[in-house]
Amino acid sequence: MKQPQDFVVAIDFDGTIVEDNYPEIGKLLPQAKESIQEIKELGTTIVIWTCRMDDKAEQAKEFLTKNEIPFDYFNENTDERKRFYGNDSRKISADIYIDDRGAGWCDVQCTASENNVDIWDVLMDDIKWEMNKNIMSAARKEGVKDSVL
Repeated sequence: MKQPQDFVVAIDFDGTIVEDNYPEIGKLLPQAKESIQEIKELGTTIVIWTCRMDDKAEQAKEFLTKNEIPFDYFNENTDERKRFYGNDSRKISADIYIDDRGAGWCDVQCTASENNVDIWDVLMDDIKWEMNKNIMSAARKEGVKDSVL
């Protein structure tokens, strides 16, 4: 059965964790740190995925570490997925993608605005829902009736 640690959450850096101010690093977005810490506490694997390379990537890693924002991989696939695919494709393989340029981001912004909450609050609800849906689906296949986070 799929467990939380089997879930890979890929999170963009610029515009998602920090304000988009590339090539500089923008200000940390409200609730980003706390939400990513909560995602990690759920037991997931976090991949930071960004267009930043070389020195710019190192600056982003340093920013994340300094601000205690957890991540397991940076611009690379997990070891399990590398084995599965036989390589480390430049496309990050994940179960959930969080990106300010992704489809649905406008819906997240609208929901947050309409409910007077932060974007990351909406994202956390979506992530938990998606994880529970997948855990329950896997549990049903194995004959387990009630399995949630």
